[in-house]
Amino acid sequence: MQKNKLLFVTFYYPPAGGVALPGSQRAVKFVRYLEKQSVWVLTVETSCYPPFVSRDFDREVPVKGEKIAFARSYDLFQVLLALRRALRRALGRGRGKVEAQGMAAAGGSEALPRHPRSLAQKVKDFVYDLCHYPDGASGWILPALRAGRSIVRKEKIDLVLASGMPWSALVVAWLLHKVTGVSFAVDFRDPWIGNPFHESKGVLLDALGRYLERRIVHDAALVSANTEPLRDEFLARYPEQPRSKFVVLSNGYDPEDFRTLQPDAETAAESGPDRLVLAHAGFLYGRRDPSPLLEALERLIASDRCQPGEFLFLQIGTVQLDYDFHERYRSLMERGVMRDLGPFPFAECLRELQRSDVLVLIQPNTRTQVPSKLYDYLCLNRPILTITPHDGALGRMVTQHRFGDLFDQTDVAGIADRLLELLEQKKIAGTLRADYHERDFYNVQRIAAVLDDHLIEAARS
Repeated sequence: MQKNKLLFVTFYYPPAGGVALPGSQRAVKFVRYLEKQSVWVLTVETSCYPPFVSRDFDREVPVKGEKIAFARSYDLFQVLLALRRALRRALGRGRGKVEAQGMAAAGGSEALPRHPRSLAQKVKDFVYDLCHYPDGASGWILPALRAGRSIVRKEKIDLVLASGMPWSALVVAWLLHKVTGVSFAVDFRDPWIGNPFHESKGVLLDALGRYLERRIVHDAALVSANTEPLRDEFLARYPEQPRSKFVVLSNGYDPEDFRTLQPDAETAAESGPDRLVLAHAGFLYGRRDPSPLLEALERLIASDRCQPGEFLFLQIGTVQLDYDFHERYRSLMERGVMRDLGPFPFAECLRELQRSDVLVLIQPNTRTQVPSKLYDYLCLNRPILTITPHDGALGRMVTQHRFGDLFDQTDVAGIADRLLELLEQKKIAGTLRADYHERDFYNVQRIAAVLDDHLIEAARS
């Protein structure tokens, strides 16, 4: 059978790890198991990764013979600042106040005290946001468009598939459609419009975002969402589009990721049978706040229902909350109840999770998102404690498939009671294990097979 020729546009691909890991993983899992596609991957040069992207996703690529092309990314705002510096030097002037503020806004080391913004500062901020629109990967759009156009024409590509966020990848696919006529599909790993973690860039740019999403969705041959509530939002927002255009392709687990782990019988929590070790893997930021869990631990210890040494919470990943995490929970850290381990490479993170007793998911105040780490948790055979709204995508999924315990972020007392129950269970049994019978539904091999068929159909549209 002749295979479909697919160009997969993804900003994140191995070795992109850290906060980029969910995007890298989804791309790799699809590429590994697409049987009806001959795949070219277009991604960013590793030297152009943003500062928050680590290079520790230890996957050898190509994973299945895919051809990989790279395009550079440029920070247009920094280019403008460099031109300004050159102009000022040519005119014999030093660095001005506005430029120094611009460096601070761009992450430079010369941060200035915050004052009410002048008109000039507001203009500069708008220029900065415009240069990073629709996101921090915007400087990759034109180089990727140029590289992608060459691949489409040279290889006679049948279909372009782009995965976001960053949304710049979707813009690249849309522009390739405009300049070459090739059909394209878009994959939403998160909501673009209505994302609860989105920070407004002003009325004009927010309106531009809505316009871009509308044009991309209108012109795409296929739109995939990773949860049913997200698909439902698209159906409600674009009722004029055919319902068949919108499909659900959830994240999933890859059995290959777990073949190198030790059997469960050879693993144990580091602290023995009298301590409950809880672990959360992933980026803590914005609304993804572990406070309900940590407040539950504080309540238990203060009530004398347990001893500090009977609990240990491990945070694996970057922490960037709206408050000083370590200062607020200094007492827990000093008493050995909490440790911030920082980010780990993916394989090492799995081993650390396997040595823990309970795996924690934190997804408060969101209705359409499911953290990709859930699927890895399912394969580790540990109890899962999830903090999220009961009526959101994650809450409904946990309830439907009985994937562990579910608590609203306001139910600190309930979380505390359940932690005490789990501690007692471990003391009696010596270890905690779980068996999630319905996890096979989220085997990425099955999901990729569904995507395969959708892509063949989209290429013919």
